[in-house]
Amino acid sequence: VKDICNELEVRSLCHKILQNVSMLLHADRGSLFLVQGERGGGCTPLPPGGKLPRGRCLVSKLFDVCSRSTLTEMEKKDEIRIPWGTGIVGYVAESGEPVNIPDAYQ
Repeated sequence: VKDICNELEVRSLCHKILQNVSMLLHADRGSLFLVQGERGGGCTPLPPGGKLPRGRCLVSKLFDVCSRSTLTEMEKKDEIRIPWGTGIVGYVAESGEPVNIPDAYQ
């Protein structure tokens, strides 16, 4: 709590929360995805200068955060877009059920 209580910038706050949650859960890494788009329709890449795509997507705001990562490193990473219901992240978003993978490298 002391690590995050004075943080006012949202992106930095999210990074610190993700680092602390990962440590509390003994997780090697953590990521934050936000829902973007409307229900129904497919997820399409966001064209440069274009409007938001139709259909729900999960968009990485912080990806692969570990205890040693810095916000500057995280901000250099490209955004990842995952269609709703696809893969582990999509399943968690769609079902609302947490998933714990003891050894994600397997």
